[in-house]
Amino acid sequence: MAVKITGEELKSMRLKIGLSQREVANALSINRSSLAMFEVGRRKISEELAERLIKFYQSVETNEYLEAHFDYMRVCFPTNNHVKVIEEVLKLDYDLFVFKETKLYGYREMYFYGDIRVLNSDPMTDRGVLIELAGQGCRNYEVFLEEWQENWKDFIRRCFQSFQGKVNFPRVDVALDDKKEMISIPFIAQRCNEGLYKTRFRSVRVIDERETGGNTSKGCTIYFGSRQSSMHFCFYQKNLEQAKKLKISPDEVEVKNRYEIRLMNEKAMKFLKAYLLENDFARLIRSIMVDYLLICDWGSSEAEVVVNPQWKKFMKNLVNIDLSMEPKEVTFEKKVNWLKTQVAQTLRAIFEVDNQTGQTILQDIIRETELKQMNQELVEQVVESFRRVYFIEKHGYIYEDGEFVY
Repeated sequence: MAVKITGEELKSMRLKIGLSQREVANALSINRSSLAMFEVGRRKISEELAERLIKFYQSVETNEYLEAHFDYMRVCFPTNNHVKVIEEVLKLDYDLFVFKETKLYGYREMYFYGDIRVLNSDPMTDRGVLIELAGQGCRNYEVFLEEWQENWKDFIRRCFQSFQGKVNFPRVDVALDDKKEMISIPFIAQRCNEGLYKTRFRSVRVIDERETGGNTSKGCTIYFGSRQSSMHFCFYQKNLEQAKKLKISPDEVEVKNRYEIRLMNEKAMKFLKAYLLENDFARLIRSIMVDYLLICDWGSSEAEVVVNPQWKKFMKNLVNIDLSMEPKEVTFEKKVNWLKTQVAQTLRAIFEVDNQTGQTILQDIIRETELKQMNQELVEQVVESFRRVYFIEKHGYIYEDGEFVY
């Protein structure tokens, strides 16, 4: 697509969002003096660079009212040397931490400093050491990162570089705070109730808390996906939550909406590796939101749905991030083949008995069987692989150069 824009127009876009030439040059790894000459018309700008600049300015404009955070983090290390983890990974003084016994998550020792917690396990197990940073723990640790002139990328790199890289992040929660209310949470809830949305999640739950006997809403919360699954969204009205908690007016709360994403195991690891390569945290979160969810309107006919204009605000200048888990169709096929060769005769016999007597023996066995974690993950991986292809083919869009192409 040919991009026709003057240097003056590019300069106007930059000034509108309050960025200096040096800030833009550093963000895009281009020469500042070249940018200056482009803007005054002394040098011709390539279409490719003009498009990069436009997308960058649009992204900054979109993110002006969006603030990204880490809200929860667990990191596992293959060691029982908790002192080394505290001093070399967290870079904190071990003497600051207080010890207490615990049974949390199967660990037996806890060392905590404020809300920063380090748990150690029995050396006879393979649990090792766990760092847990809940919401306030993340805020506590950010104080140290700022003091050292570091950021979350520095900490995450330290984790990955320690213990020969044999480190795991079982859970990572990220949040996007919306200070402008780019889209109304009750509006999203309404669209979900009307079926005007497209998602790769299997479940959506809307909770609209209201005063008893009245129509005044105390806050709307929407959950996408199961809390037991490898990824889970939670959208809610942060201003109403804080207003109720602090007994103030919602207008006094800076953040209007909060969009939270919980990532587990393989998805958490993939997200963090993408985060280390991406210089725009908010854009990364927006990209996941839009990849898994589209809020829609009716089109020109009731048989046609189109993406809602407000939701499109989140769709500017996206990054293509693939959080799909490694497919295990071969393992699944092996299970199916084993079923055919080893127990098919028994299954058919029980099925015939049920069919001819009206009993539900086979159905009861299946219903009462609780899946182990390994098999639950296998189900998620096979289903997600199918749903990803189906979602893209059915709804007719793909990612191309950071944008949706219909």
